Amino acid sequence: MILAVLFANVEGNILIERFSGVPAEERLHWRSFLVKLGADNLKGVRNEELLVASHKLHILFTVWLIDLHFPCPVVPFSHLLKSLANWITRAGSLHYLQNASSVQFEKMTPPQMSVYIVYTVLGDVSIFIVGKDEYDELALAEVIFAITSALKDVCGKPPTERLFLDKYGKICLCLDEIVWKGLLENTDKERVRRLTRLKPPTEF
Repeated sequence: MILAVLFANVEGNILIERFSGVPAEERLHWRSFLVKLGADNLKGVRNEELLVASHKLHILFTVWLIDLHFPCPVVPFSHLLKSLANWITRAGSLHYLQNASSVQFEKMTPPQMSVYIVYTVLGDVSIFIVGKDEYDELALAEVIFAITSALKDVCGKPPTERLFLDKYGKICLCLDEIVWKGLLENTDKERVRRLTRLKPPTEF
């Protein structure tokens, strides 16, 4: 899944962001992390030169550990444990918890989830793509190539921030045709151009 697509200016301000499968409370972390990653590594990088990073996320459930030592008087203890097991499974853990009521949580190592980041600069705009599972570095390189190709097609050249904002609506349309709900949909520049061509209302 493609977890995030972010565009930022040279000051680190977010111009466009798309998240998929990332809880709202974690998005601030990703914004800060990616902006810092760009500030540390993108200085002097040529247009469309790709940089790659990886990041391990610890799936933390410290609060759960504190609460789960004591049975809840309203909800059965086993139900709380099974809910936690389901949450960990949905979050991408390799641990599939069976017989959850007997699991010794205090002895478990918090599971990790590896994510991949490919990022570059085009004109005055930094572009970050974050993925996991089948969207590794090679797959994300294809995604970012499709995005930069569409961006140059819309803007006519590597964009300044002002040009990017002038073309904001068309760029958003292109982005939605390339990446939709965490999946790569289209990579062909001509197809993206056709799909995003705005038509007068009388033609619908």
